[in-house]
Amino acid sequence: MFPPVTAADIIAPAAAENSSDVAARVALARERQRQRFADHGAASVFTNAAAGPSLIEAVVNPDKDSQNLLLQAAERFNLSARLSSRA
Repeated sequence: MFPPVTAADIIAPAAAENSSDVAARVALARERQRQRFADHGAASVFTNAAAGPSLIEAVVNPDKDSQNLLLQAAERFNLSARLSSRA
């Protein structure tokens, strides 16, 4: 579990991050996502937006606590069924 964010955390200046570090992190995340879809037979899919509902369901398998959190968010924010499936 993560510690709560304090007001001081919010107003403190953000630490500067090197652009090449950010680019490397983004590239790694994109590769993980590409591999995740490829492992499910969808090598041409690179983003959640391009994945159909059945592929999303195959790739994402939230635990019970995560399912409850998603349900609470869907109800609280009146998310549509389509949006709820992509949250």
